Amino acid sequence: MSERIAELETRLSEVGNDPERAIERVDLLNELGWEIREKSDWDRVLALAGEAMELAQNNAYQKGLSNAFRNSAFAHYMQANYKSALAEAFVGLRMAEELDDLWSQANALSVIGMVHWSLGNYDQALEESYRALKMAEEVDDPWGRAWLYTILGGIHQTTGDNRKSLEYHQKSHAIFAEQQYGLGEARSLSGLGTVYQALGDLSSALQCHEQALKIYRRIGNPVGESRALNDIGEVNHAQGNLAKAIELHRESLRIREEQKTYPAQVTSLLNLGKICLELEAIEEARKALTKALAIADRIGAKPKVSKAHELLSELCDRAGDFKMALLHHRTFHQLREEILNEEEITKVKNLQIAVEVERSEKEAEIHRLRNVELKNTNEELNRVLSELQATQSQLVHREKMAALGDLVAAIAHEINTPLGAIQTAADISVKASERVVEAIESSETVEELKSRRSVQATVSALRKNGHLITEASGRISRMVHSLKSFARLDQAPFQRFHLNEAVHDSLAVLEPCLPVGVSVVKNLGELPPLFGFPAELNQLVLNLVRNAEEALTGGGTITVRTFAENGHQCVQVSDTGRGIPAEMMERLFHPGFTVQESRVKASMSLFTSQNIAKKHRGEIQVESEVGKGSTFTVRIRGLDAANANE
Repeated sequence: MSERIAELETRLSEVGNDPERAIERVDLLNELGWEIREKSDWDRVLALAGEAMELAQNNAYQKGLSNAFRNSAFAHYMQANYKSALAEAFVGLRMAEELDDLWSQANALSVIGMVHWSLGNYDQALEESYRALKMAEEVDDPWGRAWLYTILGGIHQTTGDNRKSLEYHQKSHAIFAEQQYGLGEARSLSGLGTVYQALGDLSSALQCHEQALKIYRRIGNPVGESRALNDIGEVNHAQGNLAKAIELHRESLRIREEQKTYPAQVTSLLNLGKICLELEAIEEARKALTKALAIADRIGAKPKVSKAHELLSELCDRAGDFKMALLHHRTFHQLREEILNEEEITKVKNLQIAVEVERSEKEAEIHRLRNVELKNTNEELNRVLSELQATQSQLVHREKMAALGDLVAAIAHEINTPLGAIQTAADISVKASERVVEAIESSETVEELKSRRSVQATVSALRKNGHLITEASGRISRMVHSLKSFARLDQAPFQRFHLNEAVHDSLAVLEPCLPVGVSVVKNLGELPPLFGFPAELNQLVLNLVRNAEEALTGGGTITVRTFAENGHQCVQVSDTGRGIPAEMMERLFHPGFTVQESRVKASMSLFTSQNIAKKHRGEIQVESEVGKGSTFTVRIRGLDAANANE
């Protein structure tokens, strides 16, 4: 593996910052970040992923962007930054789905499954991991299957299903051993050792953990080494070798603190606290358990929080602090009740998933022969799912068409005024021309023709009509130009553009359609160009301004600002309308329905706008006060114009 990392480093150096090889550099950055996982250098993985994201976005390379998000999500997971891990894994998953890339989808889902596992959401963890496993099987990825077997083995062991856990860890170890992949082999051995220990076979458990420790040290994986030391410490604890167990746990904790692996630190601290309690080392136990509780609380690891309260209750009881002992005991039981309820749900989910997996395996073995009743059931479910998806697409399409219909009707109304003027002027010009012709035919000389007052008046009318037609047609031309610019009909969907132009084009189309009494104030700051989908950002601005206009009752002011802030480009739309009640804020960006008199209408504009912002690596924030108005602030990440490739 070290040789592979060195090879990738060399190739990156050769590629350099050559714009012609930008795509190649993105792939190398992502591959290097994926390989460096073995070294547990998560800061480096994040740095490589960040560079890959920026370069991929700059070059509209969605596959590279998807893989960069996957790497970043995995690194955040290993650093116990679960919120960022989930957010970035979901972004990577969405992009992989758009590309129909099953391999990348499986990797993103595996990260999502591991986060849910760490948070104690075992039913969700199993569901996402089994989805990922099916995809890995479909693309025939043995390493992907092996890692997912390891994850599933760990989740099943956590929920007490040791038989299923042993089966998955054995499958994982067989694949990694055949592939001669050290990290995977060591990780599967750790899983096997943990299951053997749970089954009471301490000799087999110790043998697996010691083999894993040798491999982790050979490949230079400190996170794995700390895990193996912790596991060997637990076996020694179970065998009664308390002094040896404390020594191993302290060494494991030292490495885990260096690596900043917070969930693992909690495990080591809980083990140390437990052994110190047995040895009546109360103060040392208190120090370890209090620290374990603080970290577990911070990262939201509910099972470990529960365990810390249980041990602290026992500690306080031994120390004679019965009030605190009771408090910790009550908290432990409350959390334990919540966890048990989740485990019951997980057992039902496990049965459902087990049936699905068994069915898939049998289909492969008997060449897709299946039970007729089950096949019909699946076909019916697929039909219903297809209908639901089609209905969802129709709702989104209808929302877009409704907005377009309102816009077209307003534009048509605006065009009618200058068009009517043109038609009237043209009619007058025709009649005036006929009079001039008649005057020419009845005049014997040019001087006689010029002297006629009727001719002079007619010529004057023709001139005025000419100016009127020019002005009216110019007005229509400007309106059509704004509409065309807003729709970006003649431009590429992904391009370099200015955000201020998107705002200007959107307002140019929308302002003539606003009702009487509604005014728009523009305050556009200086912004550098960025890369993205301008037509979609036009739609986002249009949605927010229309939303602001709907919030105004009997007139008011809409203020549109653009500015740069903390590396983001921002569009802010404020109104002086009725405001948004607090109870509606959480559901603000959810798709839904509105009732208008006898009509029920799909409401998708804010949902669509949030998705557009996320697509541009951003978000929408809302501030509102009932009776005073609302402010929607869109923040998206742009590129410095000096670094953008022309």
